[in-house]
Amino acid sequence: MSHRTKAVSYAPEIIREAGQKLAAGAVTGDVYVWDALTGHELLRMSGHTSTVRAVAWSPDGRRLASGSNDRSLKVWDTATGTEILTLGEYFLRGVYTVAWSPDGRQLATDGEGLFIWDAQAAYETAREEKKRGE
Repeated sequence: MSHRTKAVSYAPEIIREAGQKLAAGAVTGDVYVWDALTGHELLRMSGHTSTVRAVAWSPDGRRLASGSNDRSLKVWDTATGTEILTLGEYFLRGVYTVAWSPDGRQLATDGEGLFIWDAQAAYETAREEKKRGE
């Protein structure tokens, strides 16, 4: 756990049976998941092009949201480290905070203003756009 970080978040209790997990956003634009007890790196997710300012676990622990100075919000699959979703054209500056609703259906972000996203609808829209582009 030696990377310069700007944001940290513990995983929800529901997934702690495998140990305590800690997510962190780094100045390199990477998002890391570590075993908080041993310090071992479990995942490294790359995709942001600037400092990651915010990270938040979904309530079920299956997704991790990250906000960056690169003006994007990304959602990651925490089992594989795969990028599930990117929202970027809405932010004039960086994404500085991100939070999941208790039911995991919405994401709230703040940067140049407060946005509330329907997480499932955003995922479905991105998936359809990707299919059309293939």
